[in-house]
Amino acid sequence: LAAEFPALEIYVGALGLNEITSVDCDLVLNALMGISGLEPTWYAIRNGKDIAFANKETLVAGGSVIMDLVKKTGRRLLWR
Repeated sequence: LAAEFPALEIYVGALGLNEITSVDCDLVLNALMGISGLEPTWYAIRNGKDIAFANKETLVAGGSVIMDLVKKTGRRLLWR
């Protein structure tokens, strides 16, 4: 993939998920299963991103941590 698209940045694994939260965007969509979405969501909020959830698993796993950070930073959580 990198050979065919040399200008493309490729992120891999848990470290890649955390790193991608710093790219220039306004909103991060969390559609990760289970607790795997907790750390990248935390980093995204710390990086000034609003969060949209495609599931509730991150909030079930670490809702108090995420909600405390949201209150401190003024970021928004969106879900349906």
